Amino acid sequence: MKNKYLLISFVVIAAILVLSQWLYFRLDITADKRYSISEPTKQLLRDLDEPVDVTLYLDGELNSGFLRLQNAVVDMLDEFNQYATYGVEVEIDNPNNYSQDELTKFYQTLYEHGLSPTEVNERNRDGKLIKQTVFPFAKIHIDDRSLFVSLLQNMRGKSGAENLNMSIESLEYLLSDALRRLTPHAVTKIAFIEGHGELPEPYVYDAELAFSQYFQVDRGVIGNQIGMLDEYKAIVIADPKTPFSETDKYIIDQYIMQGGRVLWLIDGVMVSDEGLSTDGYTPAIPLDINLTDMLFRYGIRINPVLVQDQQCLSVPVNISNDASAPDYQPMPFYYAPLLLTSYDSPVSKNISQVMSSFISTVDFVGEGVGQSREYLLATSNASRLVPVPAKIDVMELDLDQTVFAHSYVPTAVSIDGRFESLYTHRMTPD
Repeated sequence: MKNKYLLISFVVIAAILVLSQWLYFRLDITADKRYSISEPTKQLLRDLDEPVDVTLYLDGELNSGFLRLQNAVVDMLDEFNQYATYGVEVEIDNPNNYSQDELTKFYQTLYEHGLSPTEVNERNRDGKLIKQTVFPFAKIHIDDRSLFVSLLQNMRGKSGAENLNMSIESLEYLLSDALRRLTPHAVTKIAFIEGHGELPEPYVYDAELAFSQYFQVDRGVIGNQIGMLDEYKAIVIADPKTPFSETDKYIIDQYIMQGGRVLWLIDGVMVSDEGLSTDGYTPAIPLDINLTDMLFRYGIRINPVLVQDQQCLSVPVNISNDASAPDYQPMPFYYAPLLLTSYDSPVSKNISQVMSSFISTVDFVGEGVGQSREYLLATSNASRLVPVPAKIDVMELDLDQTVFAHSYVPTAVSIDGRFESLYTHRMTPD
């Protein structure tokens, strides 16, 4: 009987080994499923109507960190292959084996795509310093379209191991984003709203350039026609300074009621940059642009306070008493916090600290029934809230450290779900 059970076990194991040659599976036992591809990525792969060819240039005598990254890329592409309608083919290439002419042309191609290889200096077992060139790139090719992808996240202030870990965690986004950009799709439009003192186009050029890879970007005033925003996937309201009319608010409100998306970039306090640059000080007063009731109804309150933080940018300050011999030294400017990002949100995950200046805090209000709420950015564990009106002085450098009594105060949030209209049981504007 014992021999019979051993034979059955041997047959089962042999069958599993044979099936494993054709079946791909990977278990993800992490709580947040960080190593499982998301449903939108699966749908993107199912919608592909052509095969995908990937050339991975990360090869050669790699150290343990880059070898982990290489294996993670191959595993991710293998999983992509399970959902892609026409499959994903992977080829691994080592540019270090190219001839000199081939390597020169490859370098030129990388530079044209804004990429450069990584130089790694390590010691071998004999203690000798070895310099190696690593190419952490992949070329995604669909039909006659191709795109180079940098697989290595290199964030300032992070160690090499931390950057490699973040790179592995970001692989799904990097690869699926490349596929999305290579896939022909219907033109989708977004709009930057004007007419309320919003930032002019040169000030948001980098954002518009990034958006233009996926959307048609328009700019303009709202006007007075109901539904005029419905053709836009999202609208951006970037730093308005003058009040919104009830007509504008009503049109935006009805756009949101129809499933529209809005990126609000709003200051809670008005500060004069010109006064700071010329006089070294400026008054800070609450900024009222007639959106408080609207945002409150949706579940958000922007507080009329300014944030100071020990984790901040430095500014050059002349500490010399001799006007003829200035001595500029970097000093902390507490009104320019370096904000922390949320690891739990895909919006800000794996992003380094975000620079800000004269920023206010944001609170959630209401119960948020039918909504998903997330914190995106927050202060450090040593923050101070300055109520306004107040006087802002650039020479306010020597603060008692005990005043930084607040911790992790939210400054950017996201709400998704169902919202109640501001104009429920209210008269609508003409």
